[in-house]
Amino acid sequence: MDEKKATTKAAHENQKHQRHYTATRKPYLDFGAVRMAAYGRWDYIHRTLGVHLQTTSHRKHTPCPACGGRDRFRVLPEYQETGNWFCGGGGNQQTGDGFALLSHAFNWDSYQQFSAVGELLGVAAPNAETRMALRQQAEKYEAMMQAKVRQKDERRRLDVDLIDALRNFDETLEFRQRAQQAVKPQFVDVMRDEVQAAKVLARRLVESYAGVSHG
Repeated sequence: MDEKKATTKAAHENQKHQRHYTATRKPYLDFGAVRMAAYGRWDYIHRTLGVHLQTTSHRKHTPCPACGGRDRFRVLPEYQETGNWFCGGGGNQQTGDGFALLSHAFNWDSYQQFSAVGELLGVAAPNAETRMALRQQAEKYEAMMQAKVRQKDERRRLDVDLIDALRNFDETLEFRQRAQQAVKPQFVDVMRDEVQAAKVLARRLVESYAGVSHG
């Protein structure tokens, strides 16, 4: 075979491989844009794509929507934002974000996960303007969630102050009752029920805010 024929054959082979690649390669998918669009929407995404969670409360354990069991699965506190979850897997522990749960449930690869979510949210291949809008949306949502966290922290601080005040009130009533018994016992009978009621109220409020069971 002369050089010209060899070159022509190689060119044909290259064209053949190129046509095969073009025909079989997957469409462009902007993973970053899909991830930004999914932020804060995982309950909707999972329900729509067929991952049926019994609850989105991170305090409850349920059967896993992928591998069953009785109480091996739970979502994490940031589930709505990132889709994070944990599965005991009968000893084979798994955890991940919302995309990973799609893999756990349907055995999808990364492209299938992001493609399904991107198609659902309409952002499979966005332009630069759309990506910027999605980024701003994600940043705005994250700022809102951070503000909620700060509000919760402030609420906890106020609760601590209230608990301290109630405990002080309880101790004050107890001291006052002892003082009345020592100094003016004739007034104790008149005030005993009122004092006891106030003490019980204060104690129950303290127990309630502190998470202490009182039967």
